[in-house]
Amino acid sequence: AVHPQSNIVCFRYKPDNQIDSDELNAQIRRNLLEKGNFYIVQTTLRGELYLRVSLMNPMTTLNDLQVLLEEIEQIVED
Repeated sequence: AVHPQSNIVCFRYKPDNQIDSDELNAQIRRNLLEKGNFYIVQTTLRGELYLRVSLMNPMTTLNDLQVLLEEIEQIVED
């Protein structure tokens, strides 16, 4: 959404086709919560739904974030 200035990162999955991006991102969040590996929230910015991650644990690695993105991609593929 914007260049991060804190530990909160807002982002959204943007599909190539014309499906409802807000509904897709909401479904991604629901599926992530159901799987239980990640807990993320959502927010609305400029009228669009964004996924929101707060990076609090100093032990979080780049690999942890990569796994999150891979899980999101898997959800979209399924």
